[in-house]
Amino acid sequence: MSAKEEQPRGTLRRDFLCLGAGLVVGGAAAYMFTPKPEPTTFSGRDLTLTTNGSFVKPASYIIFKDGSTIKAVNGTTGAIDYSGTDAATVINNAIAALTSGGVVFIKAGNYVLTTSILIGLPNITLAGEGVDTVISCTANSSFNLVVAGNGVPAINTTIKNLKIDATNQVKADALYGIVINSTSNNSKVLGCEVMETGHGAVYILAPDCTVADNYIHDTFGDNIILQSTGQVVSRNICDTTGLHNNISLVSVTNSIIANNICRNSANYGIALENLGTGPCTGIVVADNMIYSCHMSGIRVYPQWAGVDSADYCTLEGNVIASPVTGGGTTYAGIDLHSGAHIQIVGNHIYNSGYYGILVILGNNVLIGSNRVVSSANAGITIASAAANSHISVCSNSVNTSIAGSGIIFAGSGSTYIKVVQNEVTNPHAYGIDIQGVTYLTVNDNIVSGTAGILIESSSTKGVCNCNVIYGSGSGGTGIHLYNAVTYMEVGDNYVENFGYGIREENNSSDYNMIYQNNVTNNNTYKISVAGTHTVIKDNLGYNPQAIASVSVGTSPYAYHNTDHYPEDVIVSGGTVSDISWSRDGSAYYATGVTAGKFRLEPSEYLKVTYSVAPTMTKCPL
Repeated sequence: MSAKEEQPRGTLRRDFLCLGAGLVVGGAAAYMFTPKPEPTTFSGRDLTLTTNGSFVKPASYIIFKDGSTIKAVNGTTGAIDYSGTDAATVINNAIAALTSGGVVFIKAGNYVLTTSILIGLPNITLAGEGVDTVISCTANSSFNLVVAGNGVPAINTTIKNLKIDATNQVKADALYGIVINSTSNNSKVLGCEVMETGHGAVYILAPDCTVADNYIHDTFGDNIILQSTGQVVSRNICDTTGLHNNISLVSVTNSIIANNICRNSANYGIALENLGTGPCTGIVVADNMIYSCHMSGIRVYPQWAGVDSADYCTLEGNVIASPVTGGGTTYAGIDLHSGAHIQIVGNHIYNSGYYGILVILGNNVLIGSNRVVSSANAGITIASAAANSHISVCSNSVNTSIAGSGIIFAGSGSTYIKVVQNEVTNPHAYGIDIQGVTYLTVNDNIVSGTAGILIESSSTKGVCNCNVIYGSGSGGTGIHLYNAVTYMEVGDNYVENFGYGIREENNSSDYNMIYQNNVTNNNTYKISVAGTHTVIKDNLGYNPQAIASVSVGTSPYAYHNTDHYPEDVIVSGGTVSDISWSRDGSAYYATGVTAGKFRLEPSEYLKVTYSVAPTMTKCPL
């Protein structure tokens, strides 16, 4: 109910007047719980007396409690225009009277709602005195507490410096503390505390909104849900969800999520999702602190009906500590389940319960300058998917994977992969493990641990150059080409203190080039190869091998260089009528001489026709 009450002439009701930034006349400064409180001043005007003895106040309406009665004082006339025992009715009447916009300032007190506060006009500010202004609800309430744009335009709404306590709200889907509907463009939620909501705390469906400096905690569902374009979410503390995520973005575009603290989420700290309305596009998630999430710190969800959940997004400068507290093989500090044109750069990820960074399905992805420390499994993992292509893993520091490798491309099918300038220390398995990749670059990495770089499982057509790889002296392999690895160039690497320096294993591995590596300080084998056509050339510590004699067979005798490295073959003595050279053992070309030194590359032939066998000596190069 509402009624107009005239304030007695000459009476100065200073207790509900607002002056300056956060100062209340007759009271204390409004308590703000965030580092950057929103001031409670609205216009900066001085208070002045009107001719009837009332004050002109810097708010259109001031709401206060007088015992069990809620009153709304007109900021222009000083009159009490509305009063009653139902808080929502008084507040809604005050809002509805501001057809040209204005400020409704709610004094300290607990305002118990029986229905929603509805903002259905543009340019309305609903403000309080921080945590001392409490908006709560009756037991088993099944309504949203504060709603802007309920089917009508309410652009430029501002809700600030309120405590929204939804402890008595039914814990169910579609019940929220604050809802900014789609007709409320350019709205703001600032400096509020929102707690114990039935589902989400703050739900934004309107474009170009700001959610900043809020403390949001103990929600049944998400802390913040965004579902439109042009959002700025900054400097919020999002703490503890019973279900879902601290901050959820659903098909959001061109938005910034920055400088928030997200912790104790039942699912993810920050999540980007496509629920059938398109990928999150043009999103920057930067400089957030995320810790103790049950699942991943930051997640980009799997595809919806074949469409990625993210495109042209940047995840940068976030600190993620102790994610994946609940375990799980598809979770990580940052996990990208589907996305294209994604940058994951400059993040710090510590003590992940599984992976540090995980990419399930990605195209044109940069993972750069991240620091990943003490992951329970691999530090950085790119899973098997034929569509994973053009992925660069560059300049990351990966320290201590408790199980698994430091950096791993798992499975097969990825193409155009770069692993460049990373530093990997103390991996449980290999420092870098590449499986089934076509068009691969592994260059300029520093790896130290029990095993170095593993390239395996039909990986082909790539380079592994200029890496520095230190072993622990307990065996292992520095560079390992295993199981049908072909057409790989392994050059200019420094490999030290392993059982095997460089090892090509499995007869299906072939046609590789191993050249100009330093393998001097390795224990059992400097270089070991399995393929027939692999070339080993100019490696310090391995080439040249010892000079050896050739056992000359029946004339015409064809010597085949199967030693994997170039060599000079000397033919002298005997009675020789012809010496011919061949590249393939089929077509021979006469040298025109019957003795001399002949250069043979790997797999080439030298055929000697004689009546008395000559002496043949091979001199490896």
